Amino acid sequence: MAVQPDSEEFYFRNAGYAGSRILFCGWQQCPPGHSYGPYIRSYYLMVYVVSGRGVFQARGKLYHLEKGSTFFLFPGETTYYRADDAEPWFYYWIAFEGDWFESLLLRASITPEQPVHQSAEEAAYFQKQYGLLLNACGERMPGVDLKGFSILLDLLHHYSITESRANRIETVSAPDSPHISRAVQIVKNRYSQPDLSVSGLAKELGITREYFSFLFRKQYGISPVQFLCEYRLFIAATLLTATGYSISQIAEQVGFSDFNYFSRQFSRRYGQSPSAYRKQAKKRLL
Repeated sequence: MAVQPDSEEFYFRNAGYAGSRILFCGWQQCPPGHSYGPYIRSYYLMVYVVSGRGVFQARGKLYHLEKGSTFFLFPGETTYYRADDAEPWFYYWIAFEGDWFESLLLRASITPEQPVHQSAEEAAYFQKQYGLLLNACGERMPGVDLKGFSILLDLLHHYSITESRANRIETVSAPDSPHISRAVQIVKNRYSQPDLSVSGLAKELGITREYFSFLFRKQYGISPVQFLCEYRLFIAATLLTATGYSISQIAEQVGFSDFNYFSRQFSRRYGQSPSAYRKQAKKRLL
């Protein structure tokens, strides 16, 4: 079984304004090589690197990041990030949703085309603000929902007044293959279909399974089989947290026809059974 990361996450029940809200926040010390993705999210996620190193991939670019960097994941975008093998990173994150945030990020010159902010001079400030939020959540302070939303706005304001140095970060061009872009979109739209398979995807794309696997590994560093399974498990974890569906219903909704196989794969990916994961998620609700 893979080594599981040391982490903690907190969910907010109702922290927002005019349809925009903070969803959850957390921290994580990753083991060497620990990765997420490629995933497509329905919300914004900003991740601040406290220490260590790693890489972040979005829109065909690979960003090499370290302390003081923040990378932003946008709704509907395929992203991938991985901790360094020698110096794995420790980071904080905040997830939020709402159209209002798009304009706030734009004021900081943060867009899907430029999703990284780096300001070493302000590292102490950003670390302090993220830390205040996580401490407030951990101690379950009264009014923590309002505190969380105010800290999020303060952070976004500070990103807008500090210099973004994304154009100075080392990048490696790796244009998306149109085959892989289409395959990811198909998985996003049809992951719930049990008969969706790598062989079927390759046939639909008009290429061999072997060439499809080669292109996918070249793009994301994992096999398409892993991606399909992990994307289904990611959606399952979201449903376990956000809905009251039974575990067997969720397994079926994300494309697993064999409940026992689903449970084994989920436990292998998240280090605990689906029922234990749901129970722990409910305890984290603020």
